[in-house]
Amino acid sequence: MTEGPLQRVARGALTENLGLKGIALVAAVFLFAAIRGGEDAEREIDVEVVTLVPSENSERVLVADVPESVELVVFGPRSLLSGLRDDDVAPVQADLRTTRARSFEFEEALFDLPAGMRIRSIMPASFPIAWEPRKQRRVRILATIRGEPIPGQGLKAEPEIEPAQVTLVGAQSAAEEVDTAATEIIDLAGLGAGRHSRTVRLKRPPRHSWWEGDPEVTVRFEIGPDLVERTFRDLPVRVVGSAWTMNVHPRLVDVVLRGPRETISQVDSEHLLPFVEGRGLEEAGPGNHRIPPRIEDLPAAVDVVRWQPGHVLVDVRRPR
Repeated sequence: MTEGPLQRVARGALTENLGLKGIALVAAVFLFAAIRGGEDAEREIDVEVVTLVPSENSERVLVADVPESVELVVFGPRSLLSGLRDDDVAPVQADLRTTRARSFEFEEALFDLPAGMRIRSIMPASFPIAWEPRKQRRVRILATIRGEPIPGQGLKAEPEIEPAQVTLVGAQSAAEEVDTAATEIIDLAGLGAGRHSRTVRLKRPPRHSWWEGDPEVTVRFEIGPDLVERTFRDLPVRVVGSAWTMNVHPRLVDVVLRGPRETISQVDSEHLLPFVEGRGLEEAGPGNHRIPPRIEDLPAAVDVVRWQPGHVLVDVRRPR
C-alpha cells in the first residue's frame, strides 16, 4: 500500500533525527526540574530551646514554664527544603540572665537558618517570665524501704543515714512545701540476717528547686529476727505458793510481749497466767507489798517488754 503524505510526515516525525530529539527531551526534564526546584515551598520543623538563667547563687529563681522547643514554619526554595531536617537548625537560646521583662519573644533573628530560608511563623511566639525569691533550707533525709527479707527476718531498727540532712535550694514556694528528702527505693527482697549498706541518690525535689551538690547518701541497716510487740489486756493476777490470805490490787493487768512475728501471732491470752510468788511475801510478813507480776512458760524467743501497771499491791494477812 502506498503511503499518503500525512503518513510520511508522521513517520518522519518519529524516526528522523532521533539523537536531537533525545537531547531535547533530557533538556526539557532538567529545565522542568530547575524551574520546579526554584519554586518556594513551606515546611514545619521543631527547634530546641536552650534557656540561659542567672547562676544558682542569684537571689531570684525562674518559675516560668519555658517550652522545650518551638515549631517553625519556614519557606524557601523547594530544592533546599526537601533535605532540611530538625537538627539542621541549631537550638535557639532564650537568654534570661539579665532581663526584667515579663515575657520573652522568639524573634526571627535568634534562629540560625540555612541561607535562602525565611520564617513564616513561630509557635509559640513567646512565653511569660516569672521569678521568685531564692530560698534554701536544711531538711531531714528519710530512707525509702520496700520489699521483705527472707521469711522470719526484718529490720531490727531504723536505718542509719549519712549524711542525715541535705540543703534544698530553689524558689521560695517550692522550698516551703518540703520538710524531708526521700532516697531512691532500697529493696530488701531476699536479704538475710546481718548488716547491709546501700549508696543511693535522692528523689527529685519539687519543680524549680534542687538539692545542693546533688548528693549521694549512704544508708546502713541491720536485718535480724522479725520481732514485733503485742499487748494482752486484762489478765488476772494469781498468788501461788501460799496458804495465807493475799489480795492483789489491781486484779487485772496488761502485759506487752515481744518476739518473732509468727510466734507472737500464735500466743493465746488464755495461756498467759500472771502471778506473784506467795512464799517470798510470807517471809516479808503481813502488810502491803509492791511487787511486779511474773509470767512463765512463754514460747521460745518471746520476752516481756513491760507490765501495765508496772507493779501490783499485795495485801498480805497472816492466818489466825
